[in-house]
Parts: sequence; C-alpha cells; structure tokens
Amino acid sequence: MTNGARIADEQITASSELDDKSLAKYGRLDNTFEANVRYGCWCPSWEDEQPWLQVNFSRMVTISKIKTQGRPDADEWVKSYELHYSSDNAATFEAHKDVLGDVQTYIGNKNRDTHATNGVTPVIYTQFIRIRPKTWNDHVGLRVEFRGCNGVNYCLNNPCLNSGACVMYTNGFGCSCPSDYTGNACQTYITPPPTLPPTTSSGTTLPPTTSSGTTLPPTTSSGTTLPPTTPSGTTLPPTTPSGTTLSPPSALQTTQSNIGGTTQTNLDTGPTNPLTTTSSGITGSTSVPTGSVSTTMGYASIAGFALNPIPAQEFGQSFSVGWVMTAGTNVTVAIAYNGIPCCNAIALSNTGGQCDCLISVPGLFDPDGVVNISAVASNLVSSVPAYIQIEVLKTITQVSFTMLTTYSDFGTGVEGRGSQKNIFPAEYPVIRSA
Repeated sequence: MTNGARIADEQITASSELDDKSLAKYGRLDNTFEANVRYGCWCPSWEDEQPWLQVNFSRMVTISKIKTQGRPDADEWVKSYELHYSSDNAATFEAHKDVLGDVQTYIGNKNRDTHATNGVTPVIYTQFIRIRPKTWNDHVGLRVEFRGCNGVNYCLNNPCLNSGACVMYTNGFGCSCPSDYTGNACQTYITPPPTLPPTTSSGTTLPPTTSSGTTLPPTTSSGTTLPPTTPSGTTLPPTTPSGTTLSPPSALQTTQSNIGGTTQTNLDTGPTNPLTTTSSGITGSTSVPTGSVSTTMGYASIAGFALNPIPAQEFGQSFSVGWVMTAGTNVTVAIAYNGIPCCNAIALSNTGGQCDCLISVPGLFDPDGVVNISAVASNLVSSVPAYIQIEVLKTITQVSFTMLTTYSDFGTGVEGRGSQKNIFPAEYPVIRSA
C-alpha cells in the first residue's frame, strides 16, 4: 500500500472521512503531511463511533503482518484495534480470532510516527479486510500497511491424513493429529505396545484361557494353533469334539483386502501348497510373507530432488524457493531459512514446483550475510534433503551520526548538543568526527 503501485486509491475505503484532507486513500504507511492538501493519514468524522478503514485487494491474499502509524502533523493515533475480514465479497465481515477462538485485539501506536508491527496468527485468507480502531489518542489518525502473499490457502484441500485437522500458520500449515497417528501430515500410525502373556511369580508363562477359564491351545507368534503333544513331546493327531481323529489338514491360502475389502478363506486340496497371504492395496496386489502388512501402497521413492539457484535477495523481503524432482509420489516438500520454517507444498508427484518464503522474523534472517535454505522432500517410503545458500543485500536507511570532539578546549570525545548532536560552542575551536 505504501506507494500505490499495487493498491489503487479506489481500493481503499472507510466508514467516514473527516474532510478532504483526511481521505481513506491517505491512510498509507509513511504518508506525509502537505499543508493545504492532506494531513497525511485517514481520519474519520467526529460523529463516527465505530470507524473502520477497508482495503479491497482485488484477489485472494494471505495476510500475515500489519504495520500502523498515527497522524504525522498531530498527536492522534490508534492505541488498539481489531481486524475484520469478509469471505463473501464484502457482504458480511467477521472478527479475526486467535487460536483459542477469542476475538484478537492488537496493540497499536504510542506516538505519531513509530511503526507498530503485529504478526497475524492464524493468518487471514481474504480479499477484503477492515481495521477497526477500538481506542485512540485524542482522535483516530491512521496509516497502515498489510504484509503477506498472494492466494495461499494451505488448508483449502486439507492436506492432513487420517482425520487430522489442518491449522494455518504464517509460513505454512500444521496438522493436529488423532492420538494414534503422528507425522507432519498424520501419516504414521503409532503401533500400540504388545500385550504380554501372564506369568507366574517364578516367571513361567501361563497358557491363555477363555473368560470361563477354559485353557486355549498354544499358538505360534503369527497366531497359528499348534497341535497338542504328549508329555514326552509326541505330536497328537487332531480330533473332532467327539474325539474322531482328523486326516492331515490341507494348506490354507488367505486373501486380505486392505481398502474396504473382506477376508475369505479357500481350502486347496493340493498337499504341497504353502501358507501365503496376498495383500491387495490401492494400486494393485503384492505378495508378502505371512503375518506382515504392507504400509507403503501407492508411494514411489523420491529421486532427483534438488533446489534451484536463487539470486541475491534484499534483506527482510520474501522470496520464492523452487525445486526439481524426477520421481516420487505423494511428496511433501518443507522449506526452512536459517532453521526457521518457511513454506511447504504437499501431494506432489514427479514434478518441480515452488513456494514463497515469507520473512516474518527479519532479525533472524541474516546474521552473517547469507541465508541457509534447507529443504526436505518426504513421503512414507523416502526422505531426501537439499541445501543452498542465498547472498543477502542490505539497503542502508535511517542514517544518523554521532558527532564527538577530537580536539577542543573543553575536552575530547564530547558529544554535541541539539537534536542532531552537532552543536558546539562557537567561541571554542573544535575538531570533530562523525
């Protein structure tokens, strides 16, 4: 909003305007006072008891930060405010709420010109937004800037698996998983600990019994019932409940359908057929050993994952991170700068892509002149990291000088007076450095 290049004057409206010198279009951050033309900010009428300033971005955007200032030529500023946004083309507006579901009240300014910056969490995905002053000093005087990125709604198609809930953050999303799942997309089932058989005080394992106390026949670890034996270890032939001895059992083949299927048992009269289990997954069927279950159906391993080079970037600005990938399905790509989560993309398959890194913490962005970008592409069967560095360019702004005497009759290292600290007594010779 600062220079009008992206947000036109007609996209900024208000509940009221004090006069033609305090129009809504003047409510841009760092706007300046011009005598007989403008106050340099937006001011509502004195009768407006619920004032608001509205911005129409003309497209869906994600808002993650807001900056405000007061009136540049008078002691008028907003001390606290709320954000309201519309999801139905400005027909109705709802208040932005925090993660606990309470209406969020933001702390505003304490003077005319200092930027008061607030992060917006959770981020707001909208086309229309209103800033509603709640308290102010003398009268509402407001200059404002919104920061964010174009049209990113990470939770639109709910990337979380297994009934996980998607939660949007400033630079991506997180998944709140059910108690029996974990992982960045709730993709990993948490296997419960095995149930141990009961033992006596001496450590001897007791045979299993039914609820009525009947002792069950012994089984193998895979659940196969063992034939009864005599005390000397001789295997007894199986019998019917009436005691009739049965002939040797034929082999058993079990087919198990993983997705919404049924289990059916077929008897085969051939004497040499082995005991096998066939697991039918989403993309086909795979023979696996008895007792094991495939957990990687529909996933192909990642290959050829690499980050594209990124030119030098201006300090504190957002940038895009792109990548290539030659193989892999159902892939999540997570990006971080200097260890800070930055952005991510999900459900990728054998493709390149990019996401926008929004620099929400500039103070952690550039401690040593470069930014370390790390990326991890992962799915249920593989995980591939990649790393690059970006050179950071800084623009020198808000320059100030401290002027000290290097020689004078009243000492060295003495600071000057006045707002610029550069006024020294005229009757004394002074050599000074800045």
